[in-house]
Amino acid sequence: MKWRRAVLVALTAAAVAAPVARAADSHDVDADFLEFLGSVDAEDAGLNEYLEHTDLNKLAPPAAPAPPAVKPPPTVKPGDKPSPEKSR
Repeated sequence: MKWRRAVLVALTAAAVAAPVARAADSHDVDADFLEFLGSVDAEDAGLNEYLEHTDLNKLAPPAAPAPPAVKPPPTVKPGDKPSPEKSR
């Protein structure tokens, strides 16, 4: 039974590794896309001017505050004496 598991693991690993190895060997690079990514510049004057005249809170309102955390119930350890209940 151990050898069957070993063979199954080996076949699974080979099946997973094969597409990854083929993708790493691929040299098909989209030069236009890489040029676009390289042209994105945060110091662009047009972007800064746009941001100065845009109310960002109107476009993307701030997220709602998170609800308060729920306090977990106290844990009782073996040997602890129960605390007396208060009358309501």
